[in-house]
Amino acid sequence: MTADVFPYIGNLPIRNVTAAHLLEIVRRVEGRGAETVALMARQWCSAIFRYGVATLRADTDPAAALKGAIHRPKTEHHKPLTRCQLTDFMKALDTSGGYLTTVIALRLLLLTFVRTVELRAAQWSEFDFEQAEWRIPEERMKMREPHIVPLSRQVVELLQELHSLTGGRDFLFPNYLNPKTCMSATTLNRRLVFGDIRLRLARLGHVVELLT
Repeated sequence: MTADVFPYIGNLPIRNVTAAHLLEIVRRVEGRGAETVALMARQWCSAIFRYGVATLRADTDPAAALKGAIHRPKTEHHKPLTRCQLTDFMKALDTSGGYLTTVIALRLLLLTFVRTVELRAAQWSEFDFEQAEWRIPEERMKMREPHIVPLSRQVVELLQELHSLTGGRDFLFPNYLNPKTCMSATTLNRRLVFGDIRLRLARLGHVVELLT
């Protein structure tokens, strides 16, 4: 919004913004090859205008008229790793160096089948080691329902190792620059893309994409 929307319509009264204004913005974004960002910009603008209508600040949602105006890029799903490739991945993970907390996070993803955002923002207060359960509160779940993750022996061992590193913090994976917040959204992806793991798995012929 700061880079692509506000510079062009940020100073206009909300009732003066038209569909033509928004179309010019999304076409400009789409023109630089960022179709997904263009779609998101339309959706965000639409949400703002709908709120404006609901609070009597706006009369209509001009972004609604742009539905279908942006080419939606075809989704290409990455191939999953085979059993042999997964073995190679685990070996590379063990010998790739780097922060131990990041390695533990990747291992926990494989063992718990949660989304990255649920793992990154996990807090120690959510874990019951006596019952071997991780209770994720509803406000952190995509479907807004509480979720219970059973903890295997391997997961408990990893958590015990992690507790010796970050047990004094609220988050399992605190941000290194700001420990009061959790690990950033890009940390795990950067680990896979830029670390030794990518080099060790290059021969596999597949892009490693475990985190989507």
